[in-house]
Amino acid sequence: MEPADLLTRQGIQPARLQAAPALPARWETLARVQAMPPRPCSVCVDHDPTTARECLTWATVGLDGLCFKRPAEPYRPGTR
Repeated sequence: MEPADLLTRQGIQPARLQAAPALPARWETLARVQAMPPRPCSVCVDHDPTTARECLTWATVGLDGLCFKRPAEPYRPGTR
């Protein structure tokens, strides 16, 4: 099976895809991203359900991800 066939099976038309930018353009984009100031990171770690619910209302900081686990269990990346 060709890569184009895999795309077509997912409803993607290979002929409509744009080529990747030339290497210098990619370097410029990477330089712009690296020059950006780091964003603040807020972490709410609490075992109290009331405080945890309050952390979920922090709409101004945005949410990138959530991790819920039982306090007695270790964090296991990649598992559910």
